[in-house]
Amino acid sequence: MRKNVRDFLTPRKPEPKQLVDPVGKKLFISMCQRKEKQRFSEYDHSITMSYEKKGTHRSSIPHLRKQSQQLIPPLQVLSKENVAMADFVVDMTLTKDQLRGRIMSRFTQGRQKTIVLKEPLMWPEFLKMLPMRMYELHQ
Repeated sequence: MRKNVRDFLTPRKPEPKQLVDPVGKKLFISMCQRKEKQRFSEYDHSITMSYEKKGTHRSSIPHLRKQSQQLIPPLQVLSKENVAMADFVVDMTLTKDQLRGRIMSRFTQGRQKTIVLKEPLMWPEFLKMLPMRMYELHQ
């Protein structure tokens, strides 16, 4: 029994590997691979064929800069700051003259605010219109 256990637990040398002929290996690998090429669907095939043909890249729509007359003026997209400013103007019901500073605000017309120590810097009418963080800063 000891002999069987000792024979079982003794480390064994790995069996020597048999060298494979490179020509036979290449033949075996080529036999395992698919011989058919992957076929495209009819749609993909027509798209690839249209791009492979020369001279078919022309577009039937002329570019905007090449048109003699522009039917529609170019679209102007506002930035986020301009959209926020427009919303502010609508909310405050300001006119263009008030925005340009030509006419004083309806609250400040005819009176001036003098700065006095430990008193609010703004009129009480404006405090209701301040955003939350500005109001906290004011407080």
